[in-house]
Amino acid sequence: MILAAALTLVLNATVTPAKAAQLVPMTVTVSVVNRSRNPVTLEFPSPDLFFVQVRDAKGTPVFDSRTGHKPIPVHRKMVFVVGRTKVESFDWSGLNDARNVVDPGQYVVHVEMAGVTQTLTADLPVTIDAPQTIDSVLHATTPAQATIAGTPEREGGTTYLRDASERIALSLPLGIRPQGTFVARGVMQTILNQKIFTVSRYSPAAENDAPEGTPTPRPLPSLAPSSLPRSR
Repeated sequence: MILAAALTLVLNATVTPAKAAQLVPMTVTVSVVNRSRNPVTLEFPSPDLFFVQVRDAKGTPVFDSRTGHKPIPVHRKMVFVVGRTKVESFDWSGLNDARNVVDPGQYVVHVEMAGVTQTLTADLPVTIDAPQTIDSVLHATTPAQATIAGTPEREGGTTYLRDASERIALSLPLGIRPQGTFVARGVMQTILNQKIFTVSRYSPAAENDAPEGTPTPRPLPSLAPSSLPRSR
């Protein structure tokens, strides 16, 4: 949890989980603490109270919640009572602005409330773990949710995903003619004596320029609003 102060107001943001495999959604919860003895009013240049960026180790944004969203030029005021006010929760799907899965590594989730007279910010470190090898998933003693990555192959009506260690049969195709590296999340199951990786979500890897596959579920970030109106 990171706190960022601006005068009497403190932006409080948390990320859950702060360390996860690729394609595991992360929830950013935003609230504001008024440390003064009186309510404080902030004015915003649009109905959007805040935005979220995910930045890589060099500080370059790989995801921005404002991408594809044009703010409405209507000012909005919000009163923060004494104590804590929950703003909203924002769910990031783990995809970048190109709708591909971000690479494993260290990132910073930047949350910013840009008011007309002052700006509140918070930066939270997060870790995206590398995928498991297909061999380790195939031979796991107890099946569990896992993220794998590889190149798709088609054989006998079944789509396989192959990495350097092994290949695995998938429960569904990765689009019409998938190309390049794909990342998939799911669980190993045995169906009719065949080991099948049951896919719950998938998307092209970050370096995949011509995937010809549509990520699932839809790559847009979702908002889980609190009692306030909407502000991966």
